[in-house]
Amino acid sequence: MLNKKYDVYEGSVENRDLNFLILTALLRLLKLPRAWILIKTSYAFQSFWEQQSVPKTMLISFIAKLIVTTHWIACTWSFIAFIQVRTFGQALGEEPNWISYWFESNYVEGGVNPIGYDNDIDRYALSLFWSIQSVTSIGYGNIVPVTRLEYYFANILMLVQGLYWAFTIGNIVSVVRHMNSNDQQYTRSLDRANKMIQSFSPINKEEVGALGHPERIAKRIRKFVASQYDYKEIIERNGDSNTPRLEELYPALPGLSNELRRLASLQLMGKYLEMIPYLSRKYLSLEEQSKLAFKCHFVEFSRADLYFKHPQFGRGIIIPKKGMAMSIGTVGNHGIIGRGDLQTYGIDDPFGVEDVLVEDTFLNDELPLYRFSSYALVIFIPQSVIYEVLNNNVRAWKNCGRWKYLQTCLLKLARRKKDGLSSFARTPICPLGNDDLYDAVK
Repeated sequence: MLNKKYDVYEGSVENRDLNFLILTALLRLLKLPRAWILIKTSYAFQSFWEQQSVPKTMLISFIAKLIVTTHWIACTWSFIAFIQVRTFGQALGEEPNWISYWFESNYVEGGVNPIGYDNDIDRYALSLFWSIQSVTSIGYGNIVPVTRLEYYFANILMLVQGLYWAFTIGNIVSVVRHMNSNDQQYTRSLDRANKMIQSFSPINKEEVGALGHPERIAKRIRKFVASQYDYKEIIERNGDSNTPRLEELYPALPGLSNELRRLASLQLMGKYLEMIPYLSRKYLSLEEQSKLAFKCHFVEFSRADLYFKHPQFGRGIIIPKKGMAMSIGTVGNHGIIGRGDLQTYGIDDPFGVEDVLVEDTFLNDELPLYRFSSYALVIFIPQSVIYEVLNNNVRAWKNCGRWKYLQTCLLKLARRKKDGLSSFARTPICPLGNDDLYDAVK
């Protein structure tokens, strides 16, 4: 706001001097867009912006643009009254303009007073009120243009602002709808689960022990759906598959170049592969790890689910991303056998790293059995994929993999011998074909 000494009605400066001061002040405002461009192009701002959620940042961006737009319109509307009267003093309420008209018809003693150099906050609040009601097309009608210049500005604003407001509303609605997509997906999933539960066949009390109580199963299903929603890990599946791969879990990957896909896969899966000694960068190249990452699956388990092998992919390594699991014994032809050496596995705590190397025929009677104690989202690396990697990388097998294999086989034989079952033990046949190791175990 201008200082009182620039009031031309007090004769302190000439009109031409005042015009020069106004033009200088407006030219200074041109530096603000340049400063904003420098901020937007800075590395710190771009890094921060890229880490945020797209819908939320878009919504914040639209709101910020709306605030800035209404601010500049308010400043211009207030400035139009000044440029016509050349003062913010008492003459502002005496000459014809929108402020004097509002003051005569709406002013209340002790309320907002836009006239005077000391009332710049009230004047801005009144201008901002007109700006917001014009932008939002509310139009209370208590602030109206009076002079020809004010009518010209209001006409142009109504034409331009109608298009701007329609664009803004359309984008805000789109962003809010995207932000609510998780809630909508949860509602659809729960509705489908309820319809399925209603189709459960009634059973007799004698069948409850074999099939399980329908109400308990229904409760587990609903809790599983709710757990997916709570963890914000609702997976966009292709078809009916519940074991999506990396490209299905992250739909942005297929649209990237080969190099970016490789780098992105290592960022997403690299730390998990490093948890497995024979799949780490010590033995595998970055290219090999990237190819392996795209062959991993993401599998969900509910609370109390049992696992010893996947029904489609067989045995493999499991790395929990969410939830917990516990080893409860072994499973084989004679049912579940508890060993008493219970072990708990939490987030980023892989299991099956050694056992997966041993062939199924040797572990057929004692496959490790695990139970999940909560909803779990896990990374599953199939045994066939691990065999393929070790077959193509002799160094990883000889320097690391075969010793894990040998350790598991010897522990298995020792346990059988302790239980008096050594005569029935099958001799391991290394799936990767290593005669020296075969002779050592034999």
